[in-house]
Amino acid sequence: MIDTFDAKIILLVGMMGAGKTQIGKALADKVGASFFDTDIEIERASGMKIRDMFEIYGEQVFRETEQKVMIRLLSDDKPKVISSGGGAYLTPTIRELAQEKAITVWVHSPIHVLLERVRRTKRRPLVDKEDAAQVMEEIFEMRRPLYEDTDIHIKNDGSSRVYDVVDEIIDKIGQLG
Repeated sequence: MIDTFDAKIILLVGMMGAGKTQIGKALADKVGASFFDTDIEIERASGMKIRDMFEIYGEQVFRETEQKVMIRLLSDDKPKVISSGGGAYLTPTIRELAQEKAITVWVHSPIHVLLERVRRTKRRPLVDKEDAAQVMEEIFEMRRPLYEDTDIHIKNDGSSRVYDVVDEIIDKIGQLG
């Protein structure tokens, strides 16, 4: 484990498709911490796939479940890396708890890169539409001010190797002091 990580939670936030899960797994591995992907944790807690939760119960029930999962993960002070869903950081309760308990990292990717990535999967109900580019841009513009209010900003445009991005995050954590 690296010195800068002692007793810390690192929360990765950003748009769907930004690479939070891939980066988070590699970061957790590098610092010797547990890794949690909130999408997987939500599916475990609810007993259903996120797409099904959206279709059957709607976004509100999904967000309520997401909030419970995030509060549970952030309330436990054990060192960990958490990859959050794209909209989790919008919830004031989650954001306030994250700012108190975690080092928050915005993983930022250009819209065209996000679209390329999310189109490869069927797990993205918010952009599963013909006008996905416009929807993605609108979601991003709404979320940007909150993402910008994180401790660390990391660009992940796909041109860097995952472990280079991880090293950049670790360097920036060290600079926080």
